[in-house]
Amino acid sequence: PSERGEREITDVNNFYIRERKITWDLLDGWWTDAGTFESLHFAGGMVAMQLQEVAACLGTAQRLERATVTGLARALGALHVGMEPDVLNGARTPKPEETVVLFSIPHGESASCSSTPYQSAALTVQLAIAVAFADGELGAEEFRHLRQNIEGWTHLTAAHQQRLRAHLRYLMAAPPSLTALKKKLEPLAAPAKEAIAKFMVTVAQADGAVSPAEIKMLEKVYKV
Repeated sequence: PSERGEREITDVNNFYIRERKITWDLLDGWWTDAGTFESLHFAGGMVAMQLQEVAACLGTAQRLERATVTGLARALGALHVGMEPDVLNGARTPKPEETVVLFSIPHGESASCSSTPYQSAALTVQLAIAVAFADGELGAEEFRHLRQNIEGWTHLTAAHQQRLRAHLRYLMAAPPSLTALKKKLEPLAAPAKEAIAKFMVTVAQADGAVSPAEIKMLEKVYKV
């Protein structure tokens, strides 16, 4: 750790320089170090970090039980920063060492995940991730396909699209199982199930190949 008690990215860069394994390039436009909640909002992006790191940033020294974590989520909301998983709407409380995703919320908008359109979109993404991860990894093209579709779902508000992108990032660290999703999928009408299944196929095909594990997962979904 450095003098301020942190691991510095400059030390990593210097290591690769000594090993002659580093390259560089010039960035056009502007960039910002989103190291505070205010700068995260200014950057309009998101960041993945451990829950205990979020608590430390907010000066919380309490045990990270559910009441404490929901309090953290409310405090972040006051700063126009959302958190995935959405513990304020019933999501499982992450462990201190587990990854959460913080994201900026557009001023004047709500990123609550309780609306029906958002819930349907989230289930679609969750099932697509379950299929994509059936072979052990989410390919770059599969990820790009998911991101592009989220950005094209204009029936969602800008805040809901931002939460869904953060949810996608969270699912990459904690992929859902089909067993956990069956209860959400079973009540849907046949046309809705068919639309989701077709989308899952397009995600699996996005990298140019559908693995046997992905095919097996798709077959399981079609039987639900």
